[in-house]
Amino acid sequence: MRLQHLKTHQQTHLPADQRPQCDYSTDKVHKCDHDQCDYSTEYKQNLKTHQQSAR
Repeated sequence: MRLQHLKTHQQTHLPADQRPQCDYSTDKVHKCDHDQCDYSTEYKQNLKTHQQSAR
């Protein structure tokens, strides 16, 4: 598990065009339903906080 975190972290030091492309849409299941907002997150509480701050 820790090795995977290290590999992921090391990729952040690569130039943007060399980083692997990730599809975050499958990981972030909680999406904001406000008009013109594309915020999404893995955690329901983060979505609630986002929605409260967007008012």
